[in-house]
Amino acid sequence: MNRKSFHLLPIALLVLSFSSCHSAKHHKTEAEAKRTEAEAELTRAQAASVRKGETTRPGYVEVQVAPTPPPPSPETPPPSPGSTYIWVPGYQSWSNGTWTWTPGQWSIPPQPAAKWVPAHWERSGPGWLWVEGQWR
Repeated sequence: MNRKSFHLLPIALLVLSFSSCHSAKHHKTEAEAKRTEAEAELTRAQAASVRKGETTRPGYVEVQVAPTPPPPSPETPPPSPGSTYIWVPGYQSWSNGTWTWTPGQWSIPPQPAAKWVPAHWERSGPGWLWVEGQWR
């Protein structure tokens, strides 16, 4: 190996390591997107199942006897911690016989084009069905 080749070796190694890191990040992002879509599909299937009265699954709370959920509390988001953050609004949760407000927060989407679908309560027969918020 001549002297010139010897000096180019570290540069070549650096280029190779960078390209493998970039490839790993791409695969991780792609896997996260697929996982997010699979979770969204599961959530929709669970909601349909609960609406039909078949079962109650994690992420859904069917309340047979409860007052109508109160409206969302007014929120003024604090300044964003960065340009990639999205405001995820707060929601009312039903616990131990009372409504509790869970405040919103800044969150980074799992992928740049993802949109937040807020958590909400849906009427279901004589009660209410809780549908968790999710990225789509």
